Amino acid sequence: MSPPRPTRPPTAAFIALLALLTGLGQFGNNVFLPGLPALADRFGLTIEQATLSYSVYLAVFGLGQLAAGPITDRFGRRRLGGLAAIVFALGSLMAATATSFQALLLGRILQASGAAATLVISRAVARDLYEGEALRRVLATVMIVFALVPGFSPLIGGALTQFAGWRAALLFSALVGLGGGIWTLVRLPADGPGISHRSSSSLRVYARLLADPNFLAPVLLCAAAIASISAFFGVSPALFLRGLGISPLEYGLYTPLVVAGFVIGSLAVRRFGVGRSDATVIGWGLAVQVLGCALLILPPALGHLGLGQMIAAMLVFVTGLGIVHPSASAAAMSARPDHAGHAAALLGFAQMSLGALGTLLGSVLFARWPELGMQLAMASFTIAALVLAATTASRSSRSGRSTPDRRAP
Repeated sequence: MSPPRPTRPPTAAFIALLALLTGLGQFGNNVFLPGLPALADRFGLTIEQATLSYSVYLAVFGLGQLAAGPITDRFGRRRLGGLAAIVFALGSLMAATATSFQALLLGRILQASGAAATLVISRAVARDLYEGEALRRVLATVMIVFALVPGFSPLIGGALTQFAGWRAALLFSALVGLGGGIWTLVRLPADGPGISHRSSSSLRVYARLLADPNFLAPVLLCAAAIASISAFFGVSPALFLRGLGISPLEYGLYTPLVVAGFVIGSLAVRRFGVGRSDATVIGWGLAVQVLGCALLILPPALGHLGLGQMIAAMLVFVTGLGIVHPSASAAAMSARPDHAGHAAALLGFAQMSLGALGTLLGSVLFARWPELGMQLAMASFTIAALVLAATTASRSSRSGRSTPDRRAP
């Protein structure tokens, strides 16, 4: 059943709630990272062993979305969303008060499970209430708020760890999750007609979604975008600190500048995407990404690797991502409104999977070419996205399904 069209634009409070549910998982992981060395000392671990608490979280966060999608399609959004945020809070509290590393890992698993469900539910709620261009604008607005999470949560975590110890960041996560759970139960709109309330085979639904090119193509575009930025976040500490010689504090201050590109790109979607198709806006974003790749690769290829040039090029590149990501997400979620939860789950899982691949490829290429490896990994996923977008456009043209842009009068 197609969801109803919205009768009024989304309020700032609604956007903020969706952004909280979307970013809860990323916040819970990023705010925790500065405390890893202190955690390792507390439990007598090497830093590599302590990093297991990060890896386990990511694995559960990705797989948990596949489980959350069918559950929210069956039982609804509001109550499950509130419960999921509270589970995140309980996991944070368990990790914060753990007396053994095993207990901390269990808390991290609960954290990630709750965060996986809130991410799926936030996207499903947006699709229940909005469609087409309105959905793209809502997701772009959420992205503006969400983009602040990776830029500032490590700074928050670092301050809490420095002045109150590594457990303080986890306790703060518990408060955020509890507040988010209560807010969700009180303010999230009631479940709409997009909820099936009937049991069905999740494997069958997932198979149908994966067989639908109108869904799969934008999902892969989103995943390629996340993979490219994951290559940056996975490799840039070594490149910036060792290759460019900046301090860890400087690196923490430059990260928000890079992430600001998401905000710029999302604002561009809201301002210039009116009356245009998702495919058109995605094309714009990919063009900006290609320009960013050229600015990232050409100077070091010619023997000039500089910090200012790197930051400026990354700002251009991430602006392209800020255009592509909400537009491709909207296209994916619009393809199958009858299974919004399942669709959101596959979208999130694909992004996590290719994100891990992006980090791996960036690390491998960086080991071979220290000044160019990260950029080549980012360009590889951008080229893959270009090929995918061109192939999708060609297939639509041959089948006669392409439609002109609906420009606003």
